[in-house]
Amino acid sequence: MLLAVPIAAGLIVGKLTGGTFKALAETPLRWVWALLAGLGVQLLLFNPMTDTAGWDLRYGHTIYLLSLLLILAGLSINLARLRWPVLILTAGAALNFIAIAANGGTMPADAHALGLARGHGLVAQIRNRRVVSNVSLAGPSSRLAALDDHIVLPLPIHSNPYSLGDILISIGGFSVVIAEMHRCSTGRSVKRISAFPSHSSAVVRSQ
Repeated sequence: MLLAVPIAAGLIVGKLTGGTFKALAETPLRWVWALLAGLGVQLLLFNPMTDTAGWDLRYGHTIYLLSLLLILAGLSINLARLRWPVLILTAGAALNFIAIAANGGTMPADAHALGLARGHGLVAQIRNRRVVSNVSLAGPSSRLAALDDHIVLPLPIHSNPYSLGDILISIGGFSVVIAEMHRCSTGRSVKRISAFPSHSSAVVRSQ
């Protein structure tokens, strides 16, 4: 859900500024399986049907860390092709991974902001460890507090607290969509033309 709004905004801005959905669909992504697998594992871990299961309570946070590594690998392998937008996206994902790994597989979050956004009942469940969640409640024992979920955006409705990594991920996702919608295919066209010279140019050379 973190990328839903930035991607939607990127699609709108990209279209309004002359980009095309066709160019976006032709984005040369590698290791798509790693990105999809990482996201799929997270959907499996953090949903009402599994978040109270014994295996999830015991191993969920470790599996979560592995899913984040899969996503990081998928992003990193695309750095050379997609360049700076994916660099921002990858930097955000890396910061989140560092904070989550330092805190035992969860991202510490401001309890008050989390309660306003998602309900104080959920906060109580997280505090009592009744459900598996990708967040924990921030406190004095939290590590790398500067990287945790403590940024509250000035929105008209209560929203989840965000981390610095989340902000970078949002900026990166927005930028990737716009950049790829404007991707130019001129390079491929030039290569195709030079590989198959026109009849007139062939006649000139033969003279």
